[in-house]
Amino acid sequence: MHLQTAKEGIFTLFLHNVTIADQGGYTCDVFYGKDNGKAKIDLCIEASPTIKISNISLKWNMLNQVYCWVTGFYPEEMNMTWFKNGIPLLNAHVDKKRNADGTYSVISSVNVTPNANDEYVIIECQVEHSSLHSDYIKAYIVGRLGLMKTFFITSLVFSLICALLMIVTISVFIYRRIAKPQVLDENLIEQGLGDLSSKKASVTAKPQVLDENLIEQGLGNLSSKKASVTELTRCPKMGDIIIPSLVNGTEATLQCKISGYFPDKLEVKWLKVDPLMNKQVFVSPGEKYKIPVMEVTREEDQTYTCTANLIVSVSIAEDEYSEYICQVEHPSLDRPLEKRTGKLCVTGIPTIKVTHETVHRKTWLRTEVKGVFPPTCTAVTWSRDKGKKIVHYPESIISNQWTMNKDGTFKLISKCQDKSRRKKAQKCFHVSVKVKPQDPPVKMSILLDKGILH
Repeated sequence: MHLQTAKEGIFTLFLHNVTIADQGGYTCDVFYGKDNGKAKIDLCIEASPTIKISNISLKWNMLNQVYCWVTGFYPEEMNMTWFKNGIPLLNAHVDKKRNADGTYSVISSVNVTPNANDEYVIIECQVEHSSLHSDYIKAYIVGRLGLMKTFFITSLVFSLICALLMIVTISVFIYRRIAKPQVLDENLIEQGLGDLSSKKASVTAKPQVLDENLIEQGLGNLSSKKASVTELTRCPKMGDIIIPSLVNGTEATLQCKISGYFPDKLEVKWLKVDPLMNKQVFVSPGEKYKIPVMEVTREEDQTYTCTANLIVSVSIAEDEYSEYICQVEHPSLDRPLEKRTGKLCVTGIPTIKVTHETVHRKTWLRTEVKGVFPPTCTAVTWSRDKGKKIVHYPESIISNQWTMNKDGTFKLISKCQDKSRRKKAQKCFHVSVKVKPQDPPVKMSILLDKGILH
């Protein structure tokens, strides 16, 4: 509570680490002498959903089942719509459940059968929810079925040409073996009118070579030139992993940009290096981690670009001095590429509570600072009002005690003995807590009026 706002009749209730359970009505009762008043405030909690769609290769003229996961949203009301090439799909199946933290999750599936009229297929899962800043969020997969049909047709034509050439060659060979030679009339030979010279005949076929640009774009497959897989691929390039501020009890998103690769057959894996065991472990989605679906962009040079994201629920006990690795596999690579975060540092958001207590006829001011990390930077100072001046308490009458919490953060209890005369009807004390050297201190004022703490 701040003294200045309290004198103006403004009292504030702070809620830290808000959960769904905190939702509801809050009542403020005010008593002033014989008068009293009451006010009620309704607190509404919202949680934004995360969306993920199954990454599968769509098959032509076959039934494809596509899944979409929407997790961690509140309130329950949510609209989900499936689209195929911008047209809504009405055969979706939806299962909804409530999570342990009070939020909701949905898994939905839809059946899609691309046909011969589809040059390409875009399957979208669109979600609308009251917590979103935009109208909706969506995830999608793209299937380029036109290239598959082109490959099938050109392969069929090529096979027919090869079969025809083979038939012609075999026919000529058999004809030469079994055909009887023509015998000229002996009279013509004697008269010198017959020609006994031999003549050679051959059948040749010149294959057609397609334009290399068409080959690179996937539009041509009939070529007499032998091309290896590596000649038709582009190696991915990885940027450094972007690391946000890591605060205990919050979520942080690690991002790694990957660009310049072809074809669109990229596999991304995240690993964690345990600082104690020095062992690499693959990361999988769950309560600790979320791995959103990557949005892939095709550039003008026909290569692809995407950004891999890893959402981490930050914990000092698990993440302090740990290291994360983004690993990329692609057909153009002999071995995976990877980028590392380096050893991470986690900070804590402290909460402060101030009380006034009397033990063995001694009066103490007591402040409790929870969630501190690291503990070495925290400093607490005490002071009180004396007329128009502020008097600071010496360190000799201040005691600080540290304890470690289960989540790896620390709790600081600072006590300052109140030696001012107890005859005063009203006393005002101040406490200043500085957690980080670069940040301003957190200041609180305590008003002691006739033995009642405000």
